[in-house]
Amino acid sequence: MRCERSGVATPYLISSVRCRTMRSERLLANFIEQAPGVMAMFDRDMRYIATSEHWRSEYRLGADLIGRSHYEVFPEISEDWKEIHRRALAGEVLVAEKDLFSRLDGSAQWLKWEVRPWYRPEGGIGGIVIFSEDITERVNLHEALRLSEERFRHVANITNDVIFDWDLRSSKIWWNEGFIAGYGLGSGTITTGIGAWIDRIVPADRQRVSQAIQSFMEGDSTEWSDEYRVVQANGATAMVLDNRSVIRDAQGKVMRMLGCIADVTKHKLADEKFRLVVEASPSGMVMTDAGGKIVLVNVEAERLFGYRRDELIGKPIEMLVPPRIHGEHVRFRDGFQDNPEARSMGKGRDLHIVRKDGTELPVEIGLNSIRASEGMMVLSAIIDISERKRATQALAKRSEELQRSNDDLEQFAYVASHDLQEPLRMVANYTELLSEHLEGTLDEKGEKYIRYAVDGAKRMQQLIKDLLAYSRVDSQGSTPVRVKSENVMRNVLDSLKIAIEESHAEIVYEALPDVFADKVQLTQVLQNLIGNALKFRGKCPPQVHIGTELRNDKWLFRVEDNGIGIEKQCADQVFQMFKRLHERGRYTGSGIGLAIAKKIVERHGGRIWFDSEPGRGSTFYFTMPAAQGDVA
Repeated sequence: MRCERSGVATPYLISSVRCRTMRSERLLANFIEQAPGVMAMFDRDMRYIATSEHWRSEYRLGADLIGRSHYEVFPEISEDWKEIHRRALAGEVLVAEKDLFSRLDGSAQWLKWEVRPWYRPEGGIGGIVIFSEDITERVNLHEALRLSEERFRHVANITNDVIFDWDLRSSKIWWNEGFIAGYGLGSGTITTGIGAWIDRIVPADRQRVSQAIQSFMEGDSTEWSDEYRVVQANGATAMVLDNRSVIRDAQGKVMRMLGCIADVTKHKLADEKFRLVVEASPSGMVMTDAGGKIVLVNVEAERLFGYRRDELIGKPIEMLVPPRIHGEHVRFRDGFQDNPEARSMGKGRDLHIVRKDGTELPVEIGLNSIRASEGMMVLSAIIDISERKRATQALAKRSEELQRSNDDLEQFAYVASHDLQEPLRMVANYTELLSEHLEGTLDEKGEKYIRYAVDGAKRMQQLIKDLLAYSRVDSQGSTPVRVKSENVMRNVLDSLKIAIEESHAEIVYEALPDVFADKVQLTQVLQNLIGNALKFRGKCPPQVHIGTELRNDKWLFRVEDNGIGIEKQCADQVFQMFKRLHERGRYTGSGIGLAIAKKIVERHGGRIWFDSEPGRGSTFYFTMPAAQGDVA
């Protein structure tokens, strides 16, 4: 056999395969079994002669491989490998610098491998030897670096910001496409250093920025940032934010500088507009940073607090908070930082600020978070509610007085009505006894006078009875509970049974809901409305239809009839006490029923109204809360 170098990557395999001193298959097998790499030796039929420990470990094989066919061990082996086997037996040496395989667990594996024949001492090819090297980690690292570089170039070229990478050792600098788009300069790697950009800085800022960059490079900092003005390709002046970082060698000398230069003109204009809006706000405006330091106030805040703005900027916001609630305020501020949603403070509770002179001012405060480059800011809109507090207190006092007056009036109405009942009964009773006693002795005029007296006393009794009912709506009403209005409807129809039969009325009602109401008072409302439909009927027998409709959290009741209807000009009088739309004697009643119904409905937080067309009937509507709680 000839001994020659073949260019194989592992010297010990080259020497083991080609060197003339290795005369026996056993020596080669022993070498492979003890080899530190992934190696295997096969005969011409691809039966295992020897394998390294790393081969068995890599492919998760047992020690019983010797003598078995490689095609039996890997039945799914591709036809390509069979072709490689054939070519190696023909004397070829096959090498792959990088080839992709799938591991037994399904993961991707990159291998560098070599297949070559081995020769018997007496001559002729005895089989093949395979060795491989797992280069997956190396390939993945190279791919990650390539993708990272590609992503950087791609992102750099799609942004409108100027991005550069300056190698100071070669004086070469790479600019992205944003450099061309915004400033009309060359792209790619150029050799003019950073001067191409320095020339774009407006003369008034150029020397300051150049000196600052030079000082940065000569110092020991790794980051630098500044704002200045530059001239764009179209001749316009823009404000930019220049952020740079450097890589230094062991001696601190800058080897490489990377930068991102962003056009912040619009942001500056937006900041200025924001400042003007805040300044013009009729509310006091105070902005604080994440640490609670004041960074902005407007003129109204100066007026409210009594401080000049230079006395507030940079100070903790707690200087404007009453000392007794400093701890509570700090906890609230920290909580807002964790959950920065717009919210208001002061509603429903007393909230005060402390002015410079030590006086306290009642306020309401609206909080909004603002994301800024410096972190989250909190903008507080502060409203002086001193006048509102005074007006609210005056209104509360007036309401208290009105409530007391109403209570007195209700008590007076109850007492007066109750106390009038007994003398009126006496007048009515004794007038009737007098009429019986003098029966046959009085002339027609005398009998008429006595009838008038009896009728007047009875009407007065009914008016007093209705007045008592009206005054008791609030004072003697029950606590609302869950009520089955369909049961209430059946009770109402039972109480009106005689009137329904006498008028030959037809009453139809839909399935009625449960409501949250005073059962007795709901009965009064339905009885009054249906009773009116029976009373104020036309020539045809009454037809009454009752239905409901759910609207948000209330049930809308509808009582529709075919009666005489109501004139439009009388609409304002319908729900007033003792207002009659017809002459006395034509229809019974005192004219207080609808006033009571209105008061009951309003007590339940609802409202009552009607639609009507004279001669064609009326439809009364009222609302009741949807049911909740226990069934009555």
